[in-house]
Amino acid sequence: MANHRVLTELMGQGANLSVPRILVRFFKGQFNTAAVMSQLVFWSGKSSRKDGWFYKSQTEIADELCLSRDQVKREIKKIKTEFEGVVSTKLIKADGAPTTHFKIELDQLLEALTPVCAESPNRLGGIAQSNGRNRPIYRLGESAQSITDPIQIRTTDLNTYVSEKPSRSKKKSKPLSFLDLTNLESVGLEKLNVEAWEQWLTYKRDDIKVPYKTSRGETAKAKALIKLSGGDIAAQQRLVDNAIDSEWKGIYALPKTVSTGISEADWNNTDWTNDLGL
Repeated sequence: MANHRVLTELMGQGANLSVPRILVRFFKGQFNTAAVMSQLVFWSGKSSRKDGWFYKSQTEIADELCLSRDQVKREIKKIKTEFEGVVSTKLIKADGAPTTHFKIELDQLLEALTPVCAESPNRLGGIAQSNGRNRPIYRLGESAQSITDPIQIRTTDLNTYVSEKPSRSKKKSKPLSFLDLTNLESVGLEKLNVEAWEQWLTYKRDDIKVPYKTSRGETAKAKALIKLSGGDIAAQQRLVDNAIDSEWKGIYALPKTVSTGISEADWNNTDWTNDLGL
């Protein structure tokens, strides 16, 4: 009896899920997303409403696809993002309670999928092999599925299926500084506190996401820091620390009560109102 139950789970139309290849390609190998979209398209044709809206609970879709409700919720969010203007949702009363309804604009769906068809090896669904030549020989019990058939996935495998996504070349990380910090004399920055400057660059890049965009811009700001500190290495460190601790986008003069290493005469002769924000 137990073996018979296993066989009934493995055999028959209800044992498999059909996920169209075009949806798998559109969602770049994300089978769960393609499967949920396929179910939505299927149920859109079963609605009795004339305005195209239909309702299907996330729990029901999850049961049909052997996914969790949370997985279905995530996939629907992806679908609405990828198919913006194609798949819509809104709350409509059904069975006496507000229920999420779906609507699929079929014309727009076809328009969105047409470029994917054009990119396929067979073009618009053309038959790749029509005469049976060069096809593999299958032993008894093996599937002789046509390459133009929808992808067949057993429901028991869907949750554990890992799609092979095309590898993407990693972007080369940009250097922290445009400057050659080992040869600052050549650009007149020999008095720059390199350690403090690197801390500032890291803060701008990683924390506030506004790194310098050009070598010229970074050089000008580094010279401004030297001028603001009077060329004092320790003062530069304090200026940088104060700017980072204050979460500023630029480096500004310290309050007079804070020791900067700048002489009283230099301090009094400096026009701090014309601040050198870096």
